[in-house]
Amino acid sequence: SACSRSQCPLQSCPQPQPATRITMGYAGEAAVKASAAQISAKSADLGPKLFLFFFKEFPEKKNAFPNYKGKADLMSVGRFPVHTKNVLDAVLKLVEVAGNDADLNAAATQVIADHVSRGTSMQDYTDLFSIFVPFLETEMAVSADAKTGWGNCAGRILAALQAAS
Repeated sequence: SACSRSQCPLQSCPQPQPATRITMGYAGEAAVKASAAQISAKSADLGPKLFLFFFKEFPEKKNAFPNYKGKADLMSVGRFPVHTKNVLDAVLKLVEVAGNDADLNAAATQVIADHVSRGTSMQDYTDLFSIFVPFLETEMAVSADAKTGWGNCAGRILAALQAAS
């Protein structure tokens, strides 16, 4: 079709294309997504293990969870397995969108909003992501590319959480 703009040098302009998602991406993203798929498939098993690893590294963090405070055997706490799987699944949802600024910012805003009443601080998120790769290394092989990617991914997620705070 002919262009309706009088100064257009083209005989016909290309038809407008639907908006596409702008993805920034990050180094190691493919390796992260591959390992995230493995983690997701085992999140019911890995969620509790992640929290046990987290509480071993940061024992004081257990006090932030009223149902876990003072408990020696967390696996015997009724909601521990379900809650920890849900947390891991939520982390993986952030990972899934970490390469897309708009989606990540929206997801981070929701995470912050959901956790304001719980008193979750940026340091809590930073601490959780600081143990993520060391935890994964106890559960699966983690390539150098994946380690780099997880570091980059965590940096993007933490920056989005900070901006949303």
